Amino acid sequence: MEHPIEVNQTMAEEYATSIQKISEMNQSVFDRLALSIKTLDEIPKHGNDNIPGFKVDSINPNNLMVDFENNELNIIDYFSKSKPSHQNSSTDITAIISDFTLMPEYYDLLSPEKQKGLIENIKTIDKKVTDSSNKVGLTTDRNVFKTFINETSKYYYPPHIVTSNGVSYKRDYRVTSQKLLDILSDKA
Repeated sequence: MEHPIEVNQTMAEEYATSIQKISEMNQSVFDRLALSIKTLDEIPKHGNDNIPGFKVDSINPNNLMVDFENNELNIIDYFSKSKPSHQNSSTDITAIISDFTLMPEYYDLLSPEKQKGLIENIKTIDKKVTDSSNKVGLTTDRNVFKTFINETSKYYYPPHIVTSNGVSYKRDYRVTSQKLLDILSDKA
């Protein structure tokens, strides 16, 4: 039986604080993360591999290890690419850091002032990620991320979300990813 994910004010406040702290990390933290993801993109899985590399699982934010004490961000889960089009992108990094899957729910629970700060912090993170991606040759084409989400969201079971006022619904990764893309393009 499925257990719904409950989203509440405390979680939203903790999320906003974490995003702010990540946005304040040094550029070198993002440079190391982008380099490790670019390496995953190209590394052969075995000797005669037709599609080399690994794709980060940007849908699950638990696949990012955030170490504030040591000023580090590390991807801890990825899977073998099954299509050449499943490249890693700068937007994958921003998506996993921002937890795009629950970001809209957190956003809705914040005060207008904190909402504004959250958007600014996500944009700061995206700028650092984009700069890092450009340094290592990781694509910054947002369509790479969007195409991947649109192709694969049908394989992920969308969990139920329960808001603080008791409303239950299933989230759609295509919708939440578009909300992130709208924020990054100033359409939010």
